[in-house]
Amino acid sequence: MKKYWLVLLTTLSLTACERSIDSFTLRIEPVFAAVIQIPKTGQVSKPISIKVRVEEPSPCYQDMNLLLEKESEFTYRLQANAGYVNRNEVCSQAVVVTDTLFTFVPLQKGTYIIHTNKPPFPVQTDSIRVE
Repeated sequence: MKKYWLVLLTTLSLTACERSIDSFTLRIEPVFAAVIQIPKTGQVSKPISIKVRVEEPSPCYQDMNLLLEKESEFTYRLQANAGYVNRNEVCSQAVVVTDTLFTFVPLQKGTYIIHTNKPPFPVQTDSIRVE
């Protein structure tokens, strides 16, 4: 009889967990970013502040982060990502706009190219001359 109750309780608890997992969605997705202010010049080993505007398509996107990936010696890609979190709720289509500062520290002299976004978003290209 004890075995029966143990099996029954285990089955019920696993079923309950599956339901709560089914009603929760979490995924990391790229979101649109645009550089809105970037200096034309900078100095080696000195921080350069870049102002970025990120647009998330609904309030269900949370915890936005910016990632700067090095593509080659002087070429970088800036990508914004956000976590899409939904607990079986209706997400409004209100765009959430966040302005943030991103700091870039160039390590050598040259012209740095920064591409913002990846397709299907429009790609923006900016440059900084570092002396």
